[in-house]
Amino acid sequence: MARALEEEFRRWVASRPSPPSLELQRADEESGGLVLSVRRRSDGVALATVSLVPVEGASFFVEGLDDPPEEVEDWLTSANSFFSEKPRLALGEALEALLSTAPGSATGSRASVKRAKEHVDEDEEDDEDDGLVLDD
Repeated sequence: MARALEEEFRRWVASRPSPPSLELQRADEESGGLVLSVRRRSDGVALATVSLVPVEGASFFVEGLDDPPEEVEDWLTSANSFFSEKPRLALGEALEALLSTAPGSATGSRASVKRAKEHVDEDEEDDEDDGLVLDD
């Protein structure tokens, strides 16, 4: 599963108009996720190394590696809350959402984040019309 996610990550990077402030460190076969470095766009300084793992029913789970600072932990907690509310996020949508709220100006394109969120909301509306959304 991690190799498929790695390929999807590479396609997402190639589709962007400018390089993202994320760098793939490795695909983690044990967790089935990706290990990524998040950098500030302004100066390239590393903010954090994170693990992004797909989770059934919650899209993704992200956690900081190497004892990240509190600001990064708060950012990742917020990202996980968002991911849990959007169970059908594609990897690119999750990455855009993650970058859009990163501390220290590691932001992605606001327009692409807005499009990703709108796409997810449209999918949920379609499911609600079909009676397929289940509330816990």
